Amino acid sequence: MALSERQVKRLQRDLNRFSRDKSLSLTPLRIDGEMGALTRKRIRYVYFLLGYSRKRIKAAKVNRDFRRQLANPRRVLGKTKWHRRRVRRGLKRRIKRRRDVARNHVQAVRASGVTYYDGKPVARWIVPYMEWARRNGWSGRLVSGWRDPLYSERLCYGMCGRPTCPGRCAGRGSAHSQSAFGSGAIDVSDYIRFGQLMARCPLNPKLTNHLPNDRVHFSRSGY
Repeated sequence: MALSERQVKRLQRDLNRFSRDKSLSLTPLRIDGEMGALTRKRIRYVYFLLGYSRKRIKAAKVNRDFRRQLANPRRVLGKTKWHRRRVRRGLKRRIKRRRDVARNHVQAVRASGVTYYDGKPVARWIVPYMEWARRNGWSGRLVSGWRDPLYSERLCYGMCGRPTCPGRCAGRGSAHSQSAFGSGAIDVSDYIRFGQLMARCPLNPKLTNHLPNDRVHFSRSGY
């Protein structure tokens, strides 16, 4: 059953409360009541961080148990070994995520052509595009910018259990792991408005998106 706008807003608030743990480095969602690409992507990734199996992550149902785990990730909801294992697995995944985020920040400081925007590392040459977009009505945020190749690969494992997810996550070969002029990539919220603005942005090269399954992503190639 499709969620109403009111229910989606409530869900987005619940997801944002889970994201208040700054060490997880999850950008807050816009509370707009729309079950857009970024909200769906966040639901699947939070399922992963809560320790759910790949089968359940793929289904990614927003039900009572999911909401209860969002409110208290360490709570064991059932009495079976599976329930206890899932909670322990979720704890290990969140610890690993924190370590990966910390390592990525260290690598970003060392990387050439990388700076920070909205608290996230990003290829320096892309920053003027986001600043121009904000001056012209974009109200979103940078969700993900520059990523160390190992960090990119581990994100793919979180998404699909493999080092790469075709059309969704390129792993070590991701454009996110590049920072030279004309290379690199960003993921943003309010991505529809951002895409509209990039189509008429005076800066070159253009930032585009050609990934129907990853609409938040922008780069020179669009892939």
